Amino acid sequence: MNRYPHTGTILHYGAMTYSAVGVPSAGTLNTLAVHCNVQPNKARQVVGEDGNLIQYDYNVYCPLVTATIADPNAIKFQYGGKTYKGRLFNYQRHTELQVWVA
Repeated sequence: MNRYPHTGTILHYGAMTYSAVGVPSAGTLNTLAVHCNVQPNKARQVVGEDGNLIQYDYNVYCPLVTATIADPNAIKFQYGGKTYKGRLFNYQRHTELQVWVA
């Protein structure tokens, strides 16, 4: 039995930088291919940026992501030809994502 039978891509931006006069510049887009287990969500919700509840579509489980992610609440996840918005949670031995249609 394969614990992580699916493959997806995590997209995230690096840390924002500032010019000498304080003008912000978005960080570079980074991609990270992961082996994962994508499971449909059953009516659970998360609080969005505006405070409204969002029903997320999938729970994604994968081995621990050790890359530095500047904003784990603003990642995107590509799987099955679709791109999802999501949040990333690193635990001691694995990583979980909650993702919804972008």
